[in-house]
Amino acid sequence: MQWENYKGKIALLTDGITPWVVGGMQRHSYLLLKSILRAGWEVDLYHPAGRNLHAGSEIPGLDTEMRRRVNLILVQFPEPEFIPGHYLRRSFHFSANILSVFQSRKPVNMIIAKGFTSWAFLTKKNKMALPPVAVNFHGMEMFQRKISLKQAIEQWMLRGPVRYNLQKADYVFSYGGKITSIIMEIGVNSERIVELPAGVEERNIRTSEPGVADGPRTFVFLGRWERRKGIQELSDAIRLLLKQGQKFHFHFIGPVPDNHKVASDAVTYHGELTDFQRIQTLLMSADVLVCPSYSEGMPNSILEGMSAGLAILATEVGAVPVMVDAQNGVLLDRPHREEIAEGIKRMIGMSEAELTAMKRSSVEKCREKFNWNVLDKEISAWISGHIRP
Repeated sequence: MQWENYKGKIALLTDGITPWVVGGMQRHSYLLLKSILRAGWEVDLYHPAGRNLHAGSEIPGLDTEMRRRVNLILVQFPEPEFIPGHYLRRSFHFSANILSVFQSRKPVNMIIAKGFTSWAFLTKKNKMALPPVAVNFHGMEMFQRKISLKQAIEQWMLRGPVRYNLQKADYVFSYGGKITSIIMEIGVNSERIVELPAGVEERNIRTSEPGVADGPRTFVFLGRWERRKGIQELSDAIRLLLKQGQKFHFHFIGPVPDNHKVASDAVTYHGELTDFQRIQTLLMSADVLVCPSYSEGMPNSILEGMSAGLAILATEVGAVPVMVDAQNGVLLDRPHREEIAEGIKRMIGMSEAELTAMKRSSVEKCREKFNWNVLDKEISAWISGHIRP
């Protein structure tokens, strides 16, 4: 093999990458794949089989050299069941399916696993020769704030398996902030924790000077409908502010059920958008991105908002404080209606100069700390120092 800068091979185990599978974890998997390829590694990419995928499917956004370095390996993900605990059972069987294929292929220097994808590997760790296994569970939401009895039960079911995977892994990835604290609290030694933030591609970081939108202050929520995202509380806060006569405009990008929509000309629902350029255009025309979640990892929505030059209003959960501080936004203690409403009012009443400074700071933070051109070097250096030759 004569590839320039070839360093070795990494097995990247995923439950999907964008655009084939939609989600923040899948988006991060895609960007991590590109980063590892840019650094000179060959990658065995394990991905769930899908109706429109085959072994020769071309991964979007890769240049010719990257495509030469990646081997797409499709693995069957078990069909859904309708009995309690089915997600955990399916996740373990998916991992076992990956392991079966993995054992038939040539050795790799390291395994990087998303979520439960290395679960079956870790159960056999003392019985078979494995390279170092690094696991990334992203937000660790199952150890964060509960919203309902149903969610409390779901979190309780997940905690044991997650704890097992993290304690068995050689290394555990963390976004930093409260995520690292959670990982340490469940018994992972700090020497095995690797703090690496998520990021955005440099070409998507705003280059023009961010200004304040004409007319009323413009806010945006970007994300899928999920109870922990705090959309219900945000909608209630918007209704409260409208009743108080506050002037603003709010955009929702993502699916919101009709019965949770606010009936007002001050609120626009765009539904689920897949066109990145359209999303960027909407973001760049706004002033503030709002993320009132009960639990989070390192939200891509905040990174996308920062890269577009928005100030941020978010709850202080997960790794959010790593991204947001007084320089580029406002942090809320809880995602309660009154607290969200007060945060929005604070942004409405902010001077144009103060808001512009926050927006500018978001862009600078993205360029300096959450830029994949910067993260590439950190990831490559860490892998190089921890692989098994």
